[in-house]
Amino acid sequence: MHNLVALDLYDFLTDDSTFVPLCVPVDVYVNGNYQGVYTLCDQIETGSQRVDIDSTLQENPAETDYLLEQDYRAYLTGSNSGTEGVDWFWMQEINECFVVKSPDMEDTPSEEHTAYIKSYMDTVYSAILSKDWQEVQSLIDVDSFIDGFMAADIVQSQDITQSSVYYYKKAGGKLTFGPLWDCDLAMGGGDSGEPEKESFVMNNFLFGNLMKIPEFHDAYIQKFTSVKDAALQEMLDKITTLYADYETEFSNDFETWEKPYKWCSDEMKTITDYEGQITYMKDWLNKRFAYLEKQYAQ
Repeated sequence: MHNLVALDLYDFLTDDSTFVPLCVPVDVYVNGNYQGVYTLCDQIETGSQRVDIDSTLQENPAETDYLLEQDYRAYLTGSNSGTEGVDWFWMQEINECFVVKSPDMEDTPSEEHTAYIKSYMDTVYSAILSKDWQEVQSLIDVDSFIDGFMAADIVQSQDITQSSVYYYKKAGGKLTFGPLWDCDLAMGGGDSGEPEKESFVMNNFLFGNLMKIPEFHDAYIQKFTSVKDAALQEMLDKITTLYADYETEFSNDFETWEKPYKWCSDEMKTITDYEGQITYMKDWLNKRFAYLEKQYAQ
């Protein structure tokens, strides 16, 4: 439910050209044994109806399109993540790792291409730290950063700080956020997901520093103010629709697998039926929007 609702919000906030992964809940049985409700979801990859960039490794690094995933595990499990400087790179001064998801380095590894996109990321970060708004605008797609991080901010996605965070850059284009991904630890999920709590997104090294730039900060608040009421209603309606369509499946899954689940907010732990979880989720969102509205009004 968390991923379905979060991605629906992301779709609501972005324009029609943005790739938003499609999610569908399904019952899964293995040899007749019920395994629970799983989510079939589009993979984050390049191509038609995916991230619309070219996956071909061009001879000139500057003429190549790139898809990156910010993921700290690339360093922690380096032996399973390919070669540093080719398949992934480490911005050591800030302890952040990025996996090069595209172009495909498997057949033709290229340190030159990875060095190019790492240098671009370094340039982006330096511009953000310098608060040079003109340069920042020339390097990143500002609207995509606002929309993607706003969706993560609203749902309190815990992964947005260091894993499953995607960016892409077309040749000759700007660094663009997206798509949003992996929002299961959100809306009360995870061990510290209370609605009236400082946003996890502020700990993302790019977004946290972007919010220190007055022009970006103002643009972000303006967008939130303009969409907050409609966005909240969109999410509440989505929850109601999903519960009506999958009440039996979700309730069965909760009773079979998730009822003793304890990696969540303290209030969520006390709820013993799935209908109560739905009520909690809606209450959580109402509190979250009220909290953010108060924070951004200051």
